[in-house]
Amino acid sequence: MEIMGLLTSGESRENIIAGVQSSIAARIAAMGGRRIADPVIFTGGMAFVPRIASVLEKALGHPVIVARDPQYTGALGAAIFASELG
Repeated sequence: MEIMGLLTSGESRENIIAGVQSSIAARIAAMGGRRIADPVIFTGGMAFVPRIASVLEKALGHPVIVARDPQYTGALGAAIFASELG
């Protein structure tokens, strides 16, 4: 069922959010497969979403560390890459 349908059927927002987070974490775990190894560093804006790191940790079966200032890591990496291109 889609999110709007769940909301109109009376499902709590907390349960819907938990379901979405579990779905995202399961998808990431499936894409990573056996290649995932410690340490898992969580970057990007999603790292600010409450409880997502712990949900991801459970799905991956590995500890997840949220990077300091995770919203900047992609931009920093792109800047480093661009600087190396000369």
